[in-house]
Amino acid sequence: GEIISSSRQAAKHITIPESDMLALTSQQRSVISTAATIKISNQNDWVPLDFSLAGKPQGYAIDLLLLIEEMTGIDFEFINGFSWSELIDKYNNDSLDGLHSLLQNQNNRYSGVYSDPIYDFNFALVTRTSSADVHNYAELAGLKVAILSGWPMTAKLRQDFPHIELIEFVDRNAAFKSVSEGDTDALLDVKPVLISGLSQYFYKNLKLHDDIID
Repeated sequence: GEIISSSRQAAKHITIPESDMLALTSQQRSVISTAATIKISNQNDWVPLDFSLAGKPQGYAIDLLLLIEEMTGIDFEFINGFSWSELIDKYNNDSLDGLHSLLQNQNNRYSGVYSDPIYDFNFALVTRTSSADVHNYAELAGLKVAILSGWPMTAKLRQDFPHIELIEFVDRNAAFKSVSEGDTDALLDVKPVLISGLSQYFYKNLKLHDDIID
C-alpha cells in the first residue's frame, strides 16, 4: 500500500483540552522558539496507545504529546507509515529525532537521552478460554508466546526465560489470530492493547490474564 511518511497537518485535527502554558524560564522559551520541528515516531497499529488512521496520528500517547506541544510551544511532527523496526532505523540514521512509548533497557537497538515515563501500564496475556490461568512468566515455559516484532524487551525475555518460545508478529491482528487458531499459546502485550484487540477483533475463544508478574 501507499506509504504515509509524514502526518504533521493531520495531527492538528485532534482536539486537546484547554491547558495553561508551563512556567518556563526565559532561556527555555528561547531554546523552544529557535528549535526546529521535532520529528517523532507514530506507530501504525498499537491501539489504543499509539496508532494512525489514514495517516492521522491517534492514541493516548499522541494526545499526551500534543498536550505537551500546547503547553510548551514545542513543535512535533509525527512520522508514520513504517513498522516499529523501520522507525528505529530512521532514528538511528538521524532522519527521526525521537521515539516514544518504549522501554529503557540495555538490549535496546537505540541510544539517547530518556525522559521520565509518560505513562506506565502492566503487561498481560491473552490465551484461549480453555487455557489455565497464568500469573507469571515462569508458567509460560514450554509454550509458544506471540509478541509484536521489534520490542526491546524480546531479547531480555529470551535471556531470562529461555524455555519460552517467542514468536514475533508484525501485524497485531495476526498475533491474535495465531492464538485463536492454536498456532501459538498466548499473546503478550500491555493490558490496554490486549483489551482493545479483544474488543476490536471479536475472537470469542480468547480471554485476558491480568498483570503478569516478572
